Amino acid sequence: MVRGIGTRRARLAAAGAAFFLATACGSTATATSKTPKAGTTVCDKPEVASLRPTALPAGFIAVSAYRCRSRTSKDAKGNTWDVSVEERADSRLAQFVAELRKPSQSASPDPNRACFMNALAPPEIAHVVLADRSGRLVRPTYPAIDDGCHRLPTARVNAAMRLLPWHIVGETRLSLIESAEATATGCGMGWKDMFLWEARGGQISSVAKKPVFSLAPVSMKFCIYADTHSADQYPEGTFSAGGTVPAGDVARLTALIEAAPAAHPCALHHSRFANIDVQPGNQYVYLELDGCHRLMTSDPHTLLSPAPAIIDLLTPR
Repeated sequence: MVRGIGTRRARLAAAGAAFFLATACGSTATATSKTPKAGTTVCDKPEVASLRPTALPAGFIAVSAYRCRSRTSKDAKGNTWDVSVEERADSRLAQFVAELRKPSQSASPDPNRACFMNALAPPEIAHVVLADRSGRLVRPTYPAIDDGCHRLPTARVNAAMRLLPWHIVGETRLSLIESAEATATGCGMGWKDMFLWEARGGQISSVAKKPVFSLAPVSMKFCIYADTHSADQYPEGTFSAGGTVPAGDVARLTALIEAAPAAHPCALHHSRFANIDVQPGNQYVYLELDGCHRLMTSDPHTLLSPAPAIIDLLTPR
């Protein structure tokens, strides 16, 4: 069974790896920008995000350095956010610039060392942008050590960067990673729409599976998702609520599911669905909360027409 998970972190990791490769290879494509007007943050400007690493121009004198990073942060309600953090340093820049202008180094590769093509996270220095008195912004290349597998910043340039008197000048919430309610209910923020996943994969059997549960259910937890209606072939729902079926209702809900007849053909599309985690045995069933109101079993995947009372028992708590 394939579970649906959020894909944003994977996209960010891929983008970061691509940026690191461009930086590590010493790209010389030059791009500059003017310092944004007062009251705006440098890091959130599209023209700054698109700057490619370049060697510092001759005569370039840095008066400010910006470090654009992201981190996770919880708010007062317990929601976890992806936050863009902008740091700035306005002094001790001469030594840092001097280190940036030094040549890269080569280390003698170990003939017995195997190089793994795993994606490395961009180093801290890859997030630095320098500004001169005219307001020109440059994302500098940096001296690196090539060990035969990777190009990494030299220890001296890293040390010079970290000695700068960085202070935070701006934080911007980018996206919600996990809501407090999702954390409390144990639900993920995203889940693949298994009805579309299995239908498009041709994995739904025309013969109703009975009994639905191979092991008698003892507990049931459910998570409700809103369909995003994305262009993705397998769209992902967004968490909206979750809860646990009261112990006294588990037997009743089990009986209703086991008594559900095979579903009739239906072409309506749902806008909300729920996955129900049944223990023991990690047994999952899925329920359309509107549209055709079908229930999908697992192993094998079959479609049933459940009684309306099943939905009534899935009350978020």
